[in-house]
Amino acid sequence: MPNLYELTDEIQSLQSAFESGEIPEDAFNDTLEGLQMGFDQKVENICKWIMNLKADAAAHKAEKERQAAIEKSTNNQEDRLKSYLQSALISTGQQKIKVGTFTASIAKSPAALKVYDESLVPKSYFVP
Repeated sequence: MPNLYELTDEIQSLQSAFESGEIPEDAFNDTLEGLQMGFDQKVENICKWIMNLKADAAAHKAEKERQAAIEKSTNNQEDRLKSYLQSALISTGQQKIKVGTFTASIAKSPAALKVYDESLVPKSYFVP
């Protein structure tokens, strides 16, 4: 069975032949009807294929969103466990502990400073 491009080309050739008077009207109509049925079927099949591709894209998007939610949940659980471990070490007065193949410790973080009004900070402290 010819593809859509070939059917389109055949229909155009048939129309040109009819317009130039190379084939009679009844032969043109019969041939066009046969080609049009094949053309219509090809168009319908392509439309179905497009709908399947749209459904596939929607399914991929939904799966990506599901995976992102799982990743976020896993990262949140990791953060909660780290906080839980830190609280346990602080509560027991331990800075560092070695257990099996792991070493858990509380790292000293540098002090954070929140500047509410930058105009009060001398310009010499700003580095471009």
